[in-house]
Amino acid sequence: MTDTVQTLPVLPLKNTVVFPELVVPLAVGRPKSLAAVKAASEHSQQLLTVAQRDAEQDAPDRDGIHDIGTLVTIKRVERRDGGANVIVQGIQRVRVLAEQSNDPHLEVTYRPLPNLHVDESDPDDGPEAVAQEDFVARSAAERATRAALRASARRRSPPCSPIPQR
Repeated sequence: MTDTVQTLPVLPLKNTVVFPELVVPLAVGRPKSLAAVKAASEHSQQLLTVAQRDAEQDAPDRDGIHDIGTLVTIKRVERRDGGANVIVQGIQRVRVLAEQSNDPHLEVTYRPLPNLHVDESDPDDGPEAVAQEDFVARSAAERATRAALRASARRRSPPCSPIPQR
């Protein structure tokens, strides 16, 4: 990975973080998010996943996302009614710099950040700390997977009809 400034589409995430090296399924349904996935799929298969500052915001701009995100590769896209399930793999942490475009999707410049390394001689970076961090990362990924599956199931279930009155 070079240290130069680059530009990619952004997939803003609500209450989710993708970490480097993890494979995560994401439910995508907002128009700008779908446009970002489409743009990435047609070019390099790469985009940035960045957590939103406010999960209620539907189409965040640069100020609506955090400064640190993750460069990801799209592994698979499964189209569905009203959206897609996208499986991504985190590659590297990045610092989000400036907005380049927000139509039809958010696109920003970014700079890759150095990988974090573990110093096993440091008690705070020893095997126990690494195991704990790995557990936390896997738990976060599992919660994100469950949330994506629940969201996908809610979109597929038919709307409830009122109970007939006697």
